[in-house]
Amino acid sequence: MDELIARLAKQREIVLEYKTEIQRLQKKIEASEFSQRLKRVHELLGVAEAAAADTEVEVRQQAMETYRETLVKDIHPAVKVTIYAVPVYDEEIAFTYACHHLPQALRFNKGEFERAAKALYLDFFTLTREPRVSIAQDLSRWNTDACALPTQCRSSVGTVSTFRRYIVPTRSPGRTVTVRLCRETCAAPCGTEEGSHGQQE
Repeated sequence: MDELIARLAKQREIVLEYKTEIQRLQKKIEASEFSQRLKRVHELLGVAEAAAADTEVEVRQQAMETYRETLVKDIHPAVKVTIYAVPVYDEEIAFTYACHHLPQALRFNKGEFERAAKALYLDFFTLTREPRVSIAQDLSRWNTDACALPTQCRSSVGTVSTFRRYIVPTRSPGRTVTVRLCRETCAAPCGTEEGSHGQQE
């Protein structure tokens, strides 16, 4: 179990590094001129969509008024009135009918029923004990031999970047995977390398 926990601790640390790097890159992108321009375009898009929606409401209202006055369905080459069959009924009466004659039409709310059943002590409802495993969020005390060496790599544009290297054991006995996470220009891991436990690089 200790070996599994140690492996999980290393893997969680790498996940945290990825999340931290994503947040750092997102902040960097948000602070860029391109991001500001994109934000402005989104704002303008919202204004344009709202204006178009308001005009569409006016078109529908005017078209409906014209139809009710003239019964003409083709209001405009781009606008016409279509007749639909719309159900009309009292929901309380319909619910009572469904309870007696159409139970398949009713949706079972499992959570609501379970809460009520606990309070009502229904004879067909019982609570049983079920074991469930919980794992601590902080596994740092088991990650004593984590490898996080400051290294350098060269990105596709030739810029030298610092990254952290992690050697993580896999499910295969005696095998490891080295994960390299850039901290500067690279937005993704530089790669992985397979090796053996305790191998010197």
